[in-house]
Amino acid sequence: MTQQLPDGWIEVEIGHCLKLTNGYPFKPAQWSREGLPIIRIQNLNNPAAPFNRCDEKIPDKVRVRKGDLLFAWSGTPGTSFGAHIWEGGDAWLNQHIFKVEYAPSQFDKTFLRHAINMNLNEYIADAHGGAGLAHITKGRFEASTLRVPPIQEQRRIVAKLNSVLARVIACQQRLEKIPTLVTRFRETVLSAACSGRLTQSWRCQTHSSTTPQTADLSDETFPPDWQTKTLGSMSTLVTSGSRGWARFYATAGPKFIRAQNISGDCLNLDDVAFVSPPGGTEGLRTRVQRYDLLVTITGANVGKTALVEEELGDAYVSQHVGLIRLGDKELSGFAFLWLLSRAHGRGELLEAAYGQGKPGLNLNNLRNIEIAFPPAEEQGEILRIVKKLLGLADRLEARVTTAQKRVGSLRQSVLSRAFRGDLVQTDEEIAELKTYESDISGMTLAAARMR
Repeated sequence: MTQQLPDGWIEVEIGHCLKLTNGYPFKPAQWSREGLPIIRIQNLNNPAAPFNRCDEKIPDKVRVRKGDLLFAWSGTPGTSFGAHIWEGGDAWLNQHIFKVEYAPSQFDKTFLRHAINMNLNEYIADAHGGAGLAHITKGRFEASTLRVPPIQEQRRIVAKLNSVLARVIACQQRLEKIPTLVTRFRETVLSAACSGRLTQSWRCQTHSSTTPQTADLSDETFPPDWQTKTLGSMSTLVTSGSRGWARFYATAGPKFIRAQNISGDCLNLDDVAFVSPPGGTEGLRTRVQRYDLLVTITGANVGKTALVEEELGDAYVSQHVGLIRLGDKELSGFAFLWLLSRAHGRGELLEAAYGQGKPGLNLNNLRNIEIAFPPAEEQGEILRIVKKLLGLADRLEARVTTAQKRVGSLRQSVLSRAFRGDLVQTDEEIAELKTYESDISGMTLAAARMR
């Protein structure tokens, strides 16, 4: 059932009120260094994207001027696909983009852009194209309808939207900056933990001597009672999964840990695979135990590491995952921190992987990692402090994720109400937006203090 229109509003097909002109099918042979730039789809949502140019005589109907309304009818939803107001100078319009002409006495340009984009989900549902792409035909676009109020109401809606959406965008931009601050904080914490800086005050309180000495692994200085050892010398097993386990996949049974299960530097078994492993020593060799360290040794996530903190039952690793089993399992927690720290083990693994010309590690790369281990009591203190600080970072990131989702839905809620003629009710969203603006300020301050 069609929703009832507010007084004075009409519903009209795009083909009856707008004129659409498709862009010109430029060929690479027509590109040049001189002439007007050619607006392609990527130029609509990325101001830094380079332009091709053309100095030939092209039909003037595809000439675009600053302020023209354009509709990319082919592209990636969420990026270029949809309506845009051209902010550049004179240019030629490439194919896959309509120039949208309208009567200024009947339509406000910004209102039209919002009104068209309100229907994007509908267009995408009907569109053709490959994975991640959408193509909407001219006929389908012209047959879609717009809900249009009188021109003065359009302008009032636009003025309100401009005010509210500018604040929403500002919130989104501020939220986008916080994860970078949190990531830097995590790296700082790990670096301090693995160098002894994190427990310097603790050592002063518990030891009479705080004189540092130079460890063998670098010019970095460590407290005198820290001992440097290689992972290989401390391990009873350094191995990786065997090739050819694809034929042992099963719908249930023992778990099969792949690189994607440790991509977040923790063990995530939400999408774990299952296997029916071969008998004999080959099956037992790669069986995972509690306190094992798992390292991605090939692929885009090379170097990502997880500590097995719980008993998993029967579980095995794939050929893309290295397995390190320390002789003293009490050392696994600190070794895990070392392999996470970009200033220490993580940085060494990444350098080894990319230094070989491809993102891959061999087992000797793992065995040769040198770790400066503090005494057991200090390891416990380091693990306690790191858990507390990284827990703060995790909670802040969770708050940011929640805020991003809500601010994003707030934008859509404001637009939906505006195009139902319910603009006055957007004051509810504005009140909620004020709450999030205050919360975001607090999150930003917390993240900045973490540095």
